[in-house]
Amino acid sequence: MAAEYMSVHPFDYYNKFIQQDIRPDGRSLSEFRHTILTTGTINTADSSATVKLGQTFLCCGIKLELGKPTEDNPNEGFIVPNIEMTPLCETSFKPGPPSAYQQAANQYLLELLTNSEVIDLTQLCVTQGELCWCIYADIVCLNWDGNIRDASWIALITALSRLKLPRIVFDEETQKHLLDKETTQKHLDVNPIPVSTTFAIFNDSIVIVDPNLQEEKITRSTLSIAITKDGEVCSVYKSGGSGLKTCQLGVCMRRALERAVDIIELIDKTA
Repeated sequence: MAAEYMSVHPFDYYNKFIQQDIRPDGRSLSEFRHTILTTGTINTADSSATVKLGQTFLCCGIKLELGKPTEDNPNEGFIVPNIEMTPLCETSFKPGPPSAYQQAANQYLLELLTNSEVIDLTQLCVTQGELCWCIYADIVCLNWDGNIRDASWIALITALSRLKLPRIVFDEETQKHLLDKETTQKHLDVNPIPVSTTFAIFNDSIVIVDPNLQEEKITRSTLSIAITKDGEVCSVYKSGGSGLKTCQLGVCMRRALERAVDIIELIDKTA
């Protein structure tokens, strides 16, 4: 009976729970879903990480390729994240061009990479103006139950932090750049890592942390805060709805900082 009522009156159904400071899945309004992180899950990738955030399950695989830097940034390489969501993860997604949801999630990752400067792109330069590393990060969602931003960021930044860059040498005889297989590969240097924490705003007034799919559907706005464990705010992104009160934003900031400490600890201890 409860399932039928939720499908017909989802807002009223959730409202009855939220007024008691609890959600239908048993979590409090400020409680995150259990997060599981593993690395090295794709043998054919240069680096990989898998994240399970509640029932949201995705995998990030990284491939390295050599390319040419742009004229505007001749001493920098590239990082290209791409989230793939197919009917396999949720039937509302269709084969073909990426949906608006996917495009927004991809743009969020790209902007967070850029604004946080978590990766110094100059270390991807091999020969200024001629050759650089291009990092392609393919994030495949295997099951979608909301909050793709936070889950995909954890997978992406974990895979990047485990990435090793091969040494490239120039062969005078062949006049070509070659991989130096005899030299130990160098780890990609990663600056202090920001952690993304997403909140859903229910009824324009009640803040819910780590929304699942159903909660995303019944709320009109979300807030994502990216912050390091030391409290440096790298990004604040809000979509839709009305503005938050200062006290509400302060609560979100504190909860995001707590989450950052927990996730960095999880990344550090994951083999």
